[in-house]
Amino acid sequence: TWRLDEQTPVIFSPRLAQRFYNHHLVIEAIPQIRQHFPKVVLIISEQFGEPAYLRKLQTLAAQLQVADHLRFVGRIPYEDMPLWFNVSTLVAMVPESDGMPNSLLEAMACGAVPVLRDLPQYRELIRGGVNGKYVAATSSSIAAAVISLLKAKEQRKRIAATNRSL
Repeated sequence: TWRLDEQTPVIFSPRLAQRFYNHHLVIEAIPQIRQHFPKVVLIISEQFGEPAYLRKLQTLAAQLQVADHLRFVGRIPYEDMPLWFNVSTLVAMVPESDGMPNSLLEAMACGAVPVLRDLPQYRELIRGGVNGKYVAATSSSIAAAVISLLKAKEQRKRIAATNRSL
């Protein structure tokens, strides 16, 4: 069981489980987020995972004492992705670079609020504060954005509605 309920803020990091996608930065943000939201859970897809990187993520979570706030959910079949986006409060995507990923479009369609690295490709679709939040590639920037959005339930509702309409 994943031990999730309606009061659990869920962050989903859906991209490939490879170093390029910077899942470790999201894990590093969890201790700070936990100070405000003690029940927060980070879900990490292990799609096309690099075994050494996945071990590093698990070790990092143990070192930061947040392993009980992480759920490594294995490879998620594409047809099941909407289920994970729908259970998520926020979706974190902070890769080194990117195109326009289908996972962002799917997250938007499901109402999960995107927290994105500030990359020019995303600006075609996401306006900061209107239908997503941009962050720098640092754990402190990710934590600040997540905390801000988790505290702003009405803003999240507006973002979700805007993204569903797009």
